[in-house]
Amino acid sequence: MKFFIASIALVVVLAGSTLAFWRLGEVTIVEDGKDPWPIFTPTNATGPERQAAAQLASYLGKMSGAKFTVSNAPATVSSPAIIVGAYDPAVVKQLGPEDFIIRVKKNQVVIAGGSWRGTTYGVFALLEQLGCRWWSFNEEDVPQGATLKLKKQNAIVKAPFTIHRIWNNEAQESKSFFNFKLRSDSLEQFSGGHTLYPLLTPYAEKHPEIYPLNNGKRAANKLHFCYLAPGISDYLAEALAKVVETHKNNVKDWIYFAGMGDWYGGMCECTDCKKVYREETWVNPDGRTNAAYTATLLRMINATAEKLEARYPGVRVGTFAYMSLEAPPAKTVPRANVVIRVPRLRHCTVHAAEACSGNRAFKRNLERWCELAPGRVYVWEYGASFYNFLYPFPCLYSMAENLKFYHKLGVRGVEIQGNYVSMGGDLAVLKNYVWSKIFWNPTADPKAVLSDFCLGYYGAAAPGVIAYVNTLEDSVRATNKPICADEFSKFSYLTDTVTSNLQARRDEALALAGQDAILQRRVLEATIGLEARALWRTGPLTEQGDKLVRTDLGGYTYDRATNMVALLREAGDTEWAGHKASTAKMLLWQGGPLVCLTNGPTVYKIAPVLNGRIFQITYNGKGVLYVPGPKDISALLGGSAAETGTRCMRLADRPSANSARIYGEGGVSLQSRTVRQHVWQTVGMGSDGVLSITGTATALTGEGRDTTKSTSISTEYAVSGNPAQVKVEYLATNGQWQIAPVPTGTNAADRLRLTGWRVSLPDKGCQVVDLYTFPATNSARINIDTNRHTLTTVVNTMASPTPPGRESPFFGRSLQVAPLPPATAGAP
Repeated sequence: MKFFIASIALVVVLAGSTLAFWRLGEVTIVEDGKDPWPIFTPTNATGPERQAAAQLASYLGKMSGAKFTVSNAPATVSSPAIIVGAYDPAVVKQLGPEDFIIRVKKNQVVIAGGSWRGTTYGVFALLEQLGCRWWSFNEEDVPQGATLKLKKQNAIVKAPFTIHRIWNNEAQESKSFFNFKLRSDSLEQFSGGHTLYPLLTPYAEKHPEIYPLNNGKRAANKLHFCYLAPGISDYLAEALAKVVETHKNNVKDWIYFAGMGDWYGGMCECTDCKKVYREETWVNPDGRTNAAYTATLLRMINATAEKLEARYPGVRVGTFAYMSLEAPPAKTVPRANVVIRVPRLRHCTVHAAEACSGNRAFKRNLERWCELAPGRVYVWEYGASFYNFLYPFPCLYSMAENLKFYHKLGVRGVEIQGNYVSMGGDLAVLKNYVWSKIFWNPTADPKAVLSDFCLGYYGAAAPGVIAYVNTLEDSVRATNKPICADEFSKFSYLTDTVTSNLQARRDEALALAGQDAILQRRVLEATIGLEARALWRTGPLTEQGDKLVRTDLGGYTYDRATNMVALLREAGDTEWAGHKASTAKMLLWQGGPLVCLTNGPTVYKIAPVLNGRIFQITYNGKGVLYVPGPKDISALLGGSAAETGTRCMRLADRPSANSARIYGEGGVSLQSRTVRQHVWQTVGMGSDGVLSITGTATALTGEGRDTTKSTSISTEYAVSGNPAQVKVEYLATNGQWQIAPVPTGTNAADRLRLTGWRVSLPDKGCQVVDLYTFPATNSARINIDTNRHTLTTVVNTMASPTPPGRESPFFGRSLQVAPLPPATAGAP
């Protein structure tokens, strides 16, 4: 079985390259774990090449149990040896920087690339021949065998694209060398994207005449400039020259980029620009007239590229053909050192460029650009739903077919943008594997590559996963009426019938996985989009016993959502939020458990998911706090004793009858994976009925500064009558209770300095004493809402520093609900 896998690997890795065998036979590089061949690197090997050799030694050792050594090559290598790197420069003379050779003969194995990157690719390609499989950044198969044999060969592998970037965090992970194993990144790079405004703004601030004319006024719009303005190409050349200098004048690996802003419209409407637009209007072979907005931009870029080439021979300057400027002009041609980068945005992503009317304009524009700038056109693709990275999105086959089309057309490089903010995403592991293989062998059959991956990764469950993938892909390919969707579309193809069929395919795959926990997890990760589609949305919440429950999802979903989070591979939902921030938001929408602490007639209900908020207090069965209706509960944020930048908290352990400990992660920004604080809220009920709330936090070491912000606590009381008539007292800083001034008008606020509140609620038959023990408060107020019949007390505390490395208190509060004093009991 191992031999079969290794043979398949040889075909997959080396198909489409020059491959020759000197004669049938094999070479043994270690036998029975003994006498492993030494690994040599050239004496002038780069650091990355030595790393590649070390990786080879490590994996060969894991496979065979033998210790492979790495050292500098002697002047003459005569004994059996493995050479990593260009020991003989003539060997790699004809190779591009990412090309590599693998030569295996009687006493020698040579792995060498046109650069260190090509050599590294060759190392992992050789290991694939021995049966290694690189599934993801944290999962791989390394077969075991004390004897390792390689087929004699003389293989040359050439990169079909100079940029072959799969731009998602899974594919770009480098600590495990996964981006090299997958060959999902490139040596050639663009120096930026939407860079024209950052590059030109310093000049425009002093020369506003280069701003575009829109609605009779020249002003910045973050999209375009007047590209015909005198002096604009001179300054752009100077600005780009600084970028060239930062890259040490490297014109081989870098394309220096000046790209428009990120939206439609905004082109200059001055007389000169509009004249050029008219002159350069282009009619494509379908008879469609394309406005030549690209013409003025291209003229500026051509002039800039000419100036830069005089200073940096061989330099390339790139720009976008994007959105309103996607279509090429009729007359102006990109200069020989100008590169055109064409994003395929807002076309049909789920169908191939050659196979859908929704892509026809893009196809025609791309074909024309390839005629105008042969060998200098690059495509920016979109390989995910940017509405929600996790939702099922059928673009596996369309992307594979596009790569084939681009290669046939002569496109020089392609980057596929996906979930670049967090890890994971819909079928991310599977799509990365398939697309990487097509990138390096555009003639390969995507379905055969899919089968190879599924058999290796999902094992017995492979037929079910393949059926799931094909059901999803077929959802947009109905022969009578195909469904088009771009990367921002909502999911009309996920009908109830399609969703039901996908669920059935998932269940079949799980059944085929049997009791194998690893296969079960892999199947669930692959199909987690179904759960995300069901749960990743807001909805009404209501209180049911000791839980907050979604009323629109048929029951309690918090545990289900928590299980889903564990299978997301640390994915977030959009490019605006990372895993921690977005999953906290999603869990908030599910409700979750309520902690109920009881003392006599008083019951406190705390909602961990709502940042530890006191959700309700009941006294003799009457609700003391205002609780909004089901549609509004999920909007509750704040009001927490541990409000320190956490977005969602959870029970740290099982609560007891009189206490609970709640945990959250503080200081997590939208796109950051970094946790700045661990935050706890401890809630305890004493025998005297006093509820104590203590907030503690540990700042993570290395922050170098205090991280706790001030805390704001709002408590909203439900009042049956006029809230302005409720008696509210405050405990002044001198220790005396005083009558709080009644605010005038709805939500009016009077600033107070205090350490506590005493609120008398005759309609509830109780009085609430709310004390703030730590830190000092800096302001407080009362808000009333006569429409909702609520009275809200608001307290803002001073900031409390949290030193790194130890759990420190930052907040303390106590509440007690007691019967009203006799003089006020029953008062109106």
